Amino acid sequence: MLIKFSPFKSIMAGLLCLAFAIGSSGSALAEEKKPSSPGHQLDGFAMVAGSWWLEQRCRTLQLPERGEFEWRVGQVNQLLQRSLQQPLIFQIQKAAQLESEKMGCDGDAAGNMVAASLDVSRGLHLELDPERAKDTQGWLTHTFNQLYLTSGLTGIAARCKFVDAEEVETQRKQLTKISQAFADYISKPALIDLILEARAKGLAGPVPACNPTVEKQVKPLTVHLLGLERIFL
Repeated sequence: MLIKFSPFKSIMAGLLCLAFAIGSSGSALAEEKKPSSPGHQLDGFAMVAGSWWLEQRCRTLQLPERGEFEWRVGQVNQLLQRSLQQPLIFQIQKAAQLESEKMGCDGDAAGNMVAASLDVSRGLHLELDPERAKDTQGWLTHTFNQLYLTSGLTGIAARCKFVDAEEVETQRKQLTKISQAFADYISKPALIDLILEARAKGLAGPVPACNPTVEKQVKPLTVHLLGLERIFL
């Protein structure tokens, strides 16, 4: 679906400058009852994407909001890519990243910006996927699934020698720390064994086979681990 949005760059830049300056435009979109236009959704996503980059640097949120924001931004990103051209989404993300770098972490401005963008992400998620967005614990389910999948990938990467021995050990330690922190947060120690069991299965094989297709699937492993680490450590 191709959207003709000729004034896109100027509108997005104006929105970002305003949002990063005052950090107060999130609530209106989150409370909006009627479905908004694609242009309005893109404006909201620009703010959310910029604040995601800002949060990576400044870490203003605490749990559970930190995990919820990570989940909702990811969900909105995927949902928008289903209806819009992917290059347009990437263009927004890149512009938002550059705009976010103009803002420092000192004072209340960054925290206010991210908090407002959390509200915006909730509103966008509710518009795009009402049933899933209403699940206030959805981020925990998503995070567990991601952790279990990532655990299995670390085992496959080690068995297939897609990474060297040093990196295998680094990933194992990183995975163990994240799993411990996740289990502690939800007060379910037994989940550690369940998560690490996925690694053991991946390590044991014999499936999946060690081939270029599987190696490509394992390639984002470091990014997945860093993303999970940002939430809990």
